[in-house]
Amino acid sequence: MGYFPKVHFENARALSESKEDSQLRYCCLELRYCIEAIVYKKLSSFRDIPNTITETWQPHKAIKMLSKIDEFADKYCKVEINFCQSNIPPIDGWIALGEQKIPSVQWLTKNYSKLGNFLHLPKPNESESFNTEKIKKCVIDVLDGIEQYVNTDIWIRASGIELQACLECSEDLIFDRNQLKEGDVVECDSCKFRYRVKSKGGNKLTLSYTVHDVKCGRCGEMLQIDDQKIMKNREFVCGFCGEDHVVVQAYRRSSQT
Repeated sequence: MGYFPKVHFENARALSESKEDSQLRYCCLELRYCIEAIVYKKLSSFRDIPNTITETWQPHKAIKMLSKIDEFADKYCKVEINFCQSNIPPIDGWIALGEQKIPSVQWLTKNYSKLGNFLHLPKPNESESFNTEKIKKCVIDVLDGIEQYVNTDIWIRASGIELQACLECSEDLIFDRNQLKEGDVVECDSCKFRYRVKSKGGNKLTLSYTVHDVKCGRCGEMLQIDDQKIMKNREFVCGFCGEDHVVVQAYRRSSQT
């Protein structure tokens, strides 16, 4: 499926000329479509984007998740090329290939939600404030703000994105290996389980976590429990007998001499 921000933008601009409340509300809807089309075109530029991002239909949340692994997710970028053979970057002779223009997470969050307010019936205590003039001002402000993003002709995307299943919750764990170094911490967005980045030789990196051998209080089997359960006083179940366990802190009184 293709996404066409320009079409929705022009539809919204035409509807914004109306003085009818109902038409202005349709304008809000077209502007939301326009925002979604811009963001979804960005997401479509990735070959193997995780489902946790693509299934997040709200544009501001999708870009916020993507920005954690792609530093250019919501940044303005201009791509130029120069054929000069020199070890020093030349001053002249640059050829522009295109620009990535995409709203920031802050702008998306503010305006996508503001437009959505006019797609529902107002609450009894807000009925007087939801007048035609207020809707008109909102759509004009968003039209002015979003116009620069409609004609983006190039998309910048990270090339080192990897996807693994979180060992704690089985949800997608996404990261950009090109931005990681040994000792960094990668956190699962779903369950907040944390992994430590370790070198595996050469340029290869792996995600690891610390486990402890714990004896089941019922059947006596040895269990491997990660340190995060221990540090956070979390519960765990014996995989052999099904006994529930709770990790608690214990205090030992120092001996007096």
